[in-house]
Amino acid sequence: MKFSHHPSRSIPWRGMVLISCLLFNLLIGTVVVASTISTTHEVRPGETLSEIARTYGTSVSALAKLNGLSNPNRIQAGQLLLIQPPLKEHVVQPGDTLSKLAAQYGVTVLALAVFNELDDPDRLMVGQVLVIPPSGGDGALQTIASNRRLNGVSLRWPIEGGVISSLFGMRGDRMHYGLDIAAATGTPVYAAAAGRVVYAGSAGTYGNLVKIDHGNGIVSAYAHNSRIRVRVGEYVTAGQHIADVGNTGRSSGPHLHFEVEVNGERIDPLSVLPARR
Repeated sequence: MKFSHHPSRSIPWRGMVLISCLLFNLLIGTVVVASTISTTHEVRPGETLSEIARTYGTSVSALAKLNGLSNPNRIQAGQLLLIQPPLKEHVVQPGDTLSKLAAQYGVTVLALAVFNELDDPDRLMVGQVLVIPPSGGDGALQTIASNRRLNGVSLRWPIEGGVISSLFGMRGDRMHYGLDIAAATGTPVYAAAAGRVVYAGSAGTYGNLVKIDHGNGIVSAYAHNSRIRVRVGEYVTAGQHIADVGNTGRSSGPHLHFEVEVNGERIDPLSVLPARR
């Protein structure tokens, strides 16, 4: 696996879930079970999806669908799950369109398409059951999109604070394959998710590099560290201190260069990280 690099340029439990029960309105084919207020839950070590479902008064299948989990039995400590107990659903009626439903429920067409994995948003079938996404804002939608894109592996920010100094994308005639976050030398670098360390050492222009395999084809990389605190083969938990920010390798100043790879393809880390606060 090759990483080419061009030099630069936490969410714990959140709030209480407000549940307001509403009535059925069968005449228009709408089933309203609860409000769309949502929150996130950070999976604790040893916790199962069924335990989380019981805690919030929802079902395993609802949580799995809401979070894009292909295997409900595979969740990891530190993973963020969107909670909305229970879900609101809509049974498609003649004349329904995604735009009409988006306006009716106060959500976006994109959110409806993402939550229901619609290949063609213009094609709805009468009787089709659509999940109505929470109207809690972009953070909720991004959590779902990230979980689905990463096969259920949820990532957290690898550093607290710092300033984004360079984005993923072309830099002149070269591609910059990661996200640069400027921070003081010695600032702790944290594992974005649980996994196995597959590289820990010097790596040319990357300087001191740590790479973690999170399973399901997901690999994260942390470059330019001043100090590495883990060894190859070591299993790390989400949020574990794995390195310190540095200025090693080809670097114009102390920063963390962070990369995310999905099935061998490096992607924009911002597309799978939670909204920063």
